[in-house]
Amino acid sequence: MKQLNYILLIFTLIFAGCDSDNKLIPTELPLEISEISFEATGGTQEIELGLGSDWQVTSDKDWCTVAKFGKFLIVTAPLNPTIAVRTATVTITEAGNCGSVNITQTGSKFDTFPEKVYLSASGKAQTVAVASNIRWKAESSQSWCHLLVQGDTLLVSADPYKNEKIARQAEINIEVEGETVRTLFVTQIHYKDFNLEKWSETNVGATLPATAENLSGRQFKQTWGNFYQWGRNVGFTYGEPIPLRASDPSITAEEGQQIPEFITNIDDWLIDGSFTTKIYSESNPYGWVDRAGYDPCELGYRLPLAYECARILTQANSLDFTNVTRTAGKEVLDAIGTEYTYVFIGNGSQKAYMIKMFGTDEAYVMRYEFRGTAGYNGWMKITEIKGNARTDFQTPDQAEELFTRAGKSAERCFPLFGLLWGENADLASPTTGTYWLSTPSHLYTGTANGFMMSGTNLGFGISYRKALGCPIRGIKK
Repeated sequence: MKQLNYILLIFTLIFAGCDSDNKLIPTELPLEISEISFEATGGTQEIELGLGSDWQVTSDKDWCTVAKFGKFLIVTAPLNPTIAVRTATVTITEAGNCGSVNITQTGSKFDTFPEKVYLSASGKAQTVAVASNIRWKAESSQSWCHLLVQGDTLLVSADPYKNEKIARQAEINIEVEGETVRTLFVTQIHYKDFNLEKWSETNVGATLPATAENLSGRQFKQTWGNFYQWGRNVGFTYGEPIPLRASDPSITAEEGQQIPEFITNIDDWLIDGSFTTKIYSESNPYGWVDRAGYDPCELGYRLPLAYECARILTQANSLDFTNVTRTAGKEVLDAIGTEYTYVFIGNGSQKAYMIKMFGTDEAYVMRYEFRGTAGYNGWMKITEIKGNARTDFQTPDQAEELFTRAGKSAERCFPLFGLLWGENADLASPTTGTYWLSTPSHLYTGTANGFMMSGTNLGFGISYRKALGCPIRGIKK
């Protein structure tokens, strides 16, 4: 009987050795490894434990599966679909002894830039950057939209699109383990989407559109519209008496929208110290609407941004029509700061030409023609035609030939009738046209951006004083 009791005691100790609820301290099983790590993508690892053949293994988490194969421990982890690190504990027992191995799996990381892809009519590929530590695949919802994975980038391209009326859209679904984790949106523009067609034909406050017929007629002044101080929606009409009021720190931006007088100052009419009087920067971004609450453009239109202006004019300080030598430069034509090459040439007098997006399939050509009499009824006629990667010129005659052969074009006309001086609202520079943009200058607190045209040059300005009175031409929202 004593011998039987002794045997039962031994079995009790063996089965209690790895029981976490038993108060006896289990015997530690010597293992050659204590930790196993997995990437977010998961996988299987085989580890030789250095034990005999009579051992068992269990896992405390369903996602971490374990198996025994001779002297090898096999641990498998699937994809971790979360961003969080997850852990499991694998317990190994042999002859009453037990040990544990800690399992760690990193979380998934997945990000893309940009989330909206814009393709030209030619379908030229654009790059989407993909930052990920897991396997993924991408599928397009439309057969005309093509995808190519190259490492950590996704190249998105399209078939050429000749529709002249509307753009077309597609979706790119990025999948991980059969589940969609991100959807990107693709827009391909239609081929005949002229930049000039986005601009209104009429200056804000004008009673007639600025067409060639109206600008050449007896009522040309009705195409001029109003003068506006930057960030004020109060218009002042040429030829009418303009009441004046000196700027004062007590005048707020909101009150400036109600005051009927022209608020005089050498720099900025608003001097109340509010945030829109500070220098414009990435950390302090604002525009006309931030100061005024809204803008005075007609319904469906707004003030243009700098890169939108550059699409039809230039970002150069000045391009001279008298320069008959072909020149080249760089300019930004989109919201993300992409630089494109342009080439420019003048005809020596009152006409000039520019190829924008030079050397690409999306290249287009602008022609600038001064018409009328400077200082009286002067105006700038701008014509746009489409080109391609081979479009070029070396002389003004070659540039003009491009327009002679062009099938379709778009045009807009801008009257050049000067501006109002900030200190006294007197008319100044009547031979030029200076138009406001939505954004203030990045360099000076009291100035804003605008574009300028005259009978001999084009220019982009970064230092037009906000107290000036300038006309406005809207662009489609």
